[in-house]
Amino acid sequence: MLTPAFIEELHCPYCGSGLALERVIGPRSGQIEHGIVRCGCYRYPIIDGILILRQQSGPADTHDARVEHLMAGNVGQARHRAMHVDAPLASGPGWWHRMLSRAAAHGLPMAGALARRQSARPQNLEAHADVPFAELLETLRPGLYAQYLYHRYANNSFLASVAPLLLLGDLAPGQRVLELTCGIGHSAFLMQALFPHLPLVATDHDFVNLSIARRHFIPNAQLLCLDAEAPLPFAEHSFGGVFCLDGFHYLRSKVALVRELNRITEAEALWLFPHLHNARAENFNPGIPLEPDQYRHCFADVPHRIFAESSLLSDFFVDGALRLDRPSPASDLAQAQNLTLIGTRRHDFWRERADLAPRLASRSQRLLVNPIYSIQADEAVTRLTLSWPSPRLQDECREVERYLPKTCELDTALLQRLRAGDLLDSDLATVHELVRKFVLVNLPLPTYTRP
Repeated sequence: MLTPAFIEELHCPYCGSGLALERVIGPRSGQIEHGIVRCGCYRYPIIDGILILRQQSGPADTHDARVEHLMAGNVGQARHRAMHVDAPLASGPGWWHRMLSRAAAHGLPMAGALARRQSARPQNLEAHADVPFAELLETLRPGLYAQYLYHRYANNSFLASVAPLLLLGDLAPGQRVLELTCGIGHSAFLMQALFPHLPLVATDHDFVNLSIARRHFIPNAQLLCLDAEAPLPFAEHSFGGVFCLDGFHYLRSKVALVRELNRITEAEALWLFPHLHNARAENFNPGIPLEPDQYRHCFADVPHRIFAESSLLSDFFVDGALRLDRPSPASDLAQAQNLTLIGTRRHDFWRERADLAPRLASRSQRLLVNPIYSIQADEAVTRLTLSWPSPRLQDECREVERYLPKTCELDTALLQRLRAGDLLDSDLATVHELVRKFVLVNLPLPTYTRP
């Protein structure tokens, strides 16, 4: 949750002056649910514990409708406005709506559904507090996108990012982690579940994503809605780690962002950039990707290595290892659909890591059956079957079908002990193997509780 002390650390991304808490709306405590923050050029809203550091207006107008609603005490209208603003105000449709319309015109069903239902977002998330997570996704992110988000642990981009994420366990307690383009919070939840000693700041450009993240995944993280192409609002050397999954290739100002990250990270920080689209390959929604050597140029000031994503996925599934001492050959990178870039100035970092997989089970009470499996249980045996909600999602995630078991039989009593947080020593080897194969995964309760 947002705190006054954290706000005092920040500065405005546009004018550079410090931020000051101008008004708190609702009960005053150590955490801020709704309020207004000011700087030298603007007043920014805090809505549902999310600080929105994106200016809504153009250079001739410094009035923000979200702030005006908050000043009038109308949090619901401020939230509604925040959920419908995807970019600074401009004449005509915003870039997001234009992109959806063009994609829909080319026959992409997900884009068409999103464009049709863009105006159907609920005006008040609080009114949907009792709506199950899957239904809320279908309302806010309809169609294939809802399936993709709900079944994130069946997507190769996310699963290949887990091993790099586990490297955050190398950070010392208290070192802060910045996640850029956090989406609805799956990675951030995993970070907090496994490494509660590492304070997390999660950012995204989309307020709706952050609203879902705060409600269902990371209620205790510091959440900022910001434009990663603008200067970052953090002080020098604020972070010991940076994590950015499936986002960097959508940004135009790549070099500017890397320079900013250099400014705000500690000297030996970890830079983790899984799932970078390769400009040499085709991707369903490519963004503005680069070729491997061009990514190297962007990160030239940070010692780094680039890996073919498929190699990381295979190594972790098969051996539970991350072979940092073996960067992918140039020929493999040229043919890879997606890449992972890992950077650090630590001299002893580039070695094979076979100690990462056990970290996934270090908080076993959070483990649930991967939602991609259908479950049939009796008193003795629980049978799991890989069950895709649609052929389109199955096709997108086809690579992971090489690794996820198609069927699996588990001891029902073991699952009961797992839910109760009362595992036996004899259970641990089995649980660790199921976690490494992503049959059991870290997900929030009750968000993923089955009916």
